[in-house]
Amino acid sequence: MDLLQVRGDKIVDGTGREVRLRGTNLGGWLNSENWVNGYPGVDHELREGFVAELGPAKAAFFFERWLDHFLTEDDFRYLKAVGATAVRIPLNYHLFEDDARPYQYLEQGFARLDQALAWCAKYGIYAILDLHAAQGGQNHDWHCDNATNHGFLWQHPHFQDRVVAFWQEFARRYRGNKAIAGYNVMNEPTYVCNCCGCCC
Repeated sequence: MDLLQVRGDKIVDGTGREVRLRGTNLGGWLNSENWVNGYPGVDHELREGFVAELGPAKAAFFFERWLDHFLTEDDFRYLKAVGATAVRIPLNYHLFEDDARPYQYLEQGFARLDQALAWCAKYGIYAILDLHAAQGGQNHDWHCDNATNHGFLWQHPHFQDRVVAFWQEFARRYRGNKAIAGYNVMNEPTYVCNCCGCCC
């Protein structure tokens, strides 16, 4: 796989040849969404409900198995077989950072993403990392794991600083990773940039 770049209005590979990305969305895996998973409510409320009904240990077991089996290598093998060249991976910051310990990142979330990126590289499928649920909520909708009807990200510098630091952590970890075609910051248009992890 080549590190992709944007030249003018085209995405190109390392030789300057135009690349057309064709693929799908891996919604529902690293960010639960009710239209994908079929439950009413937002991701963190679903998890809290499982803890209330099953207790912390059984709820944790359930969600670990969910992440284990929702997306597997077989899915990437299938995507390659049908001609996909890209996947969008929606991310929920809760899997990578605990609100009680901001700026301290959770390795188990990155381990899941690392595995998906390894499968992307193995099958020649580019990933577009999409911060679908940002710290503070970038809007009031369910898809960004926000049950408050307020996009607090835009009102509080604390959340804004955390989003910037979060993407800096992604840039540190994944700089130069050829499987990453680009980053999508909070549902804004995606631009290919893998030099520093920014959204250009």
